[in-house]
Amino acid sequence: MRNPNLFAIAGASLAAFAAAPASAANSIPWSSSWDVAIAAARKSHKLVMIDFYTDWCVWCKKLDKDTYPDPSVVKAASQFVPLKLNAEKDGKEQAQTYHVTGYPTIVFVDADGKMAGELVGYEPAAQFAKDITGIATAERQLPGMLKQMRDHPEDANTAARLAAIYAKRSDTETATHYLSVAETGHARGLGTADNAVGDSFQNAGHYNKALGYFQQAEVSGKSGYTRAYAHLSAGVCLLNLKRVSEAKAELQSVPKLKGVPADLAKMAQNMLTALAKTPPK
Repeated sequence: MRNPNLFAIAGASLAAFAAAPASAANSIPWSSSWDVAIAAARKSHKLVMIDFYTDWCVWCKKLDKDTYPDPSVVKAASQFVPLKLNAEKDGKEQAQTYHVTGYPTIVFVDADGKMAGELVGYEPAAQFAKDITGIATAERQLPGMLKQMRDHPEDANTAARLAAIYAKRSDTETATHYLSVAETGHARGLGTADNAVGDSFQNAGHYNKALGYFQQAEVSGKSGYTRAYAHLSAGVCLLNLKRVSEAKAELQSVPKLKGVPADLAKMAQNMLTALAKTPPK
């Protein structure tokens, strides 16, 4: 999931879900130099995929152990120039530039350093491969989508895709503009766009705003994954807002959803178990 609070409940209480720290060996050819990666991006016309991590981040280690070595992720990562930066050491300046505050955070930038996408928090291999491929595809298709909107300002389906793209770039003003167009036209993919905009606000700590978008996605989402993601994320927002009973209700609803992926159902149950063990404050 994109927001690290899905694993931390406004602290470290869910850290016990993580596997023990493991070797970060994988088949992705990571660079450790910002200058080298930017030069490679300029030459190859690829985005740079920056993995911001810290030495103490348990979920960063889980990403290294379980996600990055997966063949589907290695293949998807070949669309980018991969760069690993320790946000508290060699990558401190870049982490500040891109307002990275949670780990792991994966930021995608072009050769000029302009952000093209962001993933916050741990994701299992299949979802990670899907999400980064989506970012690469969006980068290639963005000029055509913008032209489509200029020619057809009421194209709701294209607007929904643009809302998700700009949300992943943390441009909430542009994202919410396109989302309003998508809502007016009852677009396909509206739930995905709602979740993306919710993520953007949640990552910035605006939990009340984010909550509204996630609750919209609970209704507008067409797939089990989209609806489950919305309920999980709404639960995290509510926990950050200290509305624990409402958060539990959101999490309890996840396994009951039709078509919910097993990993998201398990995540919801793990969060509920951790909450049950967490003394009330």
